[in-house]
Amino acid sequence: MSLTGVLLINIGTPDSPSSFAVRRYLNEFLMDPFVIDLPWIVRWPFVHGIITLTRARSSAKLYQKIWTETGSPLLIESKKFSNELGMALGPEYRVAVGMRYGNPSVKSAWSELKSQGIDRLVVFPLYPQYSRAATKSALENFESVVGVEWALRAMKIKPFYEDAGFIDAYAAQILKTLSGFQYDHLIFSYHGLPKQQVKRTERSPHCMRTHDCCDTIGEANKDCYRAQCFATTQALVWKLKIPAQKFTVSFQSRIGSGWIEPFTDKIISQLGSRKAARVAVVCPSFVADCLETLEEVGIRLADQFKSHGGGEIRLVPALNSEPSWVAAAVSLITEASKT
Repeated sequence: MSLTGVLLINIGTPDSPSSFAVRRYLNEFLMDPFVIDLPWIVRWPFVHGIITLTRARSSAKLYQKIWTETGSPLLIESKKFSNELGMALGPEYRVAVGMRYGNPSVKSAWSELKSQGIDRLVVFPLYPQYSRAATKSALENFESVVGVEWALRAMKIKPFYEDAGFIDAYAAQILKTLSGFQYDHLIFSYHGLPKQQVKRTERSPHCMRTHDCCDTIGEANKDCYRAQCFATTQALVWKLKIPAQKFTVSFQSRIGSGWIEPFTDKIISQLGSRKAARVAVVCPSFVADCLETLEEVGIRLADQFKSHGGGEIRLVPALNSEPSWVAAAVSLITEASKT
């Protein structure tokens, strides 16, 4: 029987919520030139001597708020998804999870698949929208691990930001979570990126030259992360028939200045100041719950909303291992396997 391996790649997580483990994770993450695109000789002292020294302890405290008895939520949900996906795909497939940073690594996941005698390989970066910092970094790392032959043979799943199955799964998750919750406003909050990183993907002068440059996707901006986020939102609001005045697209997790706008925390503060009673937040750049969803939105931004006069925030969980998402992933994988 021919076996197809499926390598799932997600961003990663520290091994524990300790300052030491978080600092080690941040050093690996931030030394990636696709994340901080400075020359190595500048990036190394900037990361090791400034950022991680000052952020490791505070970041560890954030991780401690969401850590469970069985470990990191991102890793737990990723493994659960991998198991469900393997059962849904059947005996002709083998599935393994590799994290771009931290453990289990892409290298260990690749070793696991190879040991099972796979003949073919599907690589599945679990990032709905394309970015150099996530998608390109994951694929470059994968290619360096598996070598030229397997890198050329592998079937790669492209960004699935408007895939029908993905949209249906997130729409169902929104409906289920918000059933009976009469929200005043729904925020579609995506992970932020520096503007310069987004501009690096433009194929001709286009990016941020007009206020509506991300409203449609064409040849000039087909790899634009921000435009793909807007496309995901449009597909969801069309599916759910949400009127324009009831939702906002925004971007979270910014560090410093020069990041894509509008900012989620600013939108949250504005809605709180208007005394909005109920706000819902969904984060469709994440397929598994993690620090950015559970702590940043579920705890920190909820507190910020209330401190500005708002009422309740309801966070729509990521897709995790929802059956509809497993089914959508099966379709993406089996379609890729045909090539």
